[in-house]
This record gives sequence, C-alpha cells and structure tokens, in this order.
Amino acid sequence: MLDINLVKCINMTEDHLERVLSWRTQEDVTSNLFTDIDADIDKQRAWFKSIKAGKECHYWIVIYDGTPIGSIYLHDIHPIHRRAGYGLYIGPPAYRGQGLGTKLLPAFYSYIFQRSGLNIHKFFMEALADNLKILGMHVFHGCRIIGISKDHIYKRGEFRDVMLLELDADLWAKQGR
Repeated sequence: MLDINLVKCINMTEDHLERVLSWRTQEDVTSNLFTDIDADIDKQRAWFKSIKAGKECHYWIVIYDGTPIGSIYLHDIHPIHRRAGYGLYIGPPAYRGQGLGTKLLPAFYSYIFQRSGLNIHKFFMEALADNLKILGMHVFHGCRIIGISKDHIYKRGEFRDVMLLELDADLWAKQGR
C-alpha cells in the first residue's frame, strides 16, 4: 500500500513536459479525459507557455517516494467567484489502482482551501459519466454530484455524458478532515 507521507507535489516546469506528454498520451489515461492530444513535444511546450502566461490554472507534478507519477491541477480559476476546477491523473500503470488518488485528495483539498493563498471557496469537477472509479473517489471525499450533462463531450466519434461535482470549503470543514 502507498504511504501518503511519501507523496509531495511540486510545481510543473518545462523539465517535466516530455514525461507529462508520455503520460497524457497513454490510451488508458487519455481515454478518461475530455480531449486527445498529439504526442508532439513542440505543441506541449506551446501549451505550457500559454498556461504559464496566465493565472487561470496551476499544475503540479505528483511525486511518490522520489518518483514523478502524475499531475494534479487547478483550471478555470476565478478569483472573484473564488472557484476553480481541478483534475488529477496518474501516469505509470504500476501506481494506478492502489488508492493514491484517494489518499492525495484530502491533502490537496486542505492545502487549496486553507494554505495555498488562492482564496478558493469551491472546487468543481467534471468527469466522464462512465468513469465510475473516479466519480466514486470524489464522492467518497465529500464531493456532491450536482448534475449530468447529456452528450456533453464528443470524443472518438461519439457523444459522452459528463457528471458535474462540487465541493466547497464549508462542507470540507464540516467533515472535519
């Protein structure tokens, strides 16, 4: 079993881009994400340059026992409304299915709500409706399912439903985590 004490998150840098691209283009990762991307490092660098220029997102690399294993990120950060979307994926197959996401999320939520300085009051999350493991993990940690968008994503020749979830700082605090 993975030890959460061996996990840390560091800011993503350009040095991480080749590894992130290799994770992001794996079939079992990209199949659960809204978009497919080309395995093109120049496009990856352009994407990274564009996100570094703005304040709408933050990307971290998840490190387990000294090994980079995934990414956790905030997107669509809205400072006036104090909300942000978030996502997480684990790249190397050997680290998936061991409960790392389930252990990482409480620390991530606490950090963002209480110590990050981002003044976020609410997270929102979207996941493909058939990604039951991810949906279950987020509900387990207190996220509320607030709806479903039918035929919301067109991917690989078919429309896919998307579940909408949220978690706010007050609910998180009431859970006493």
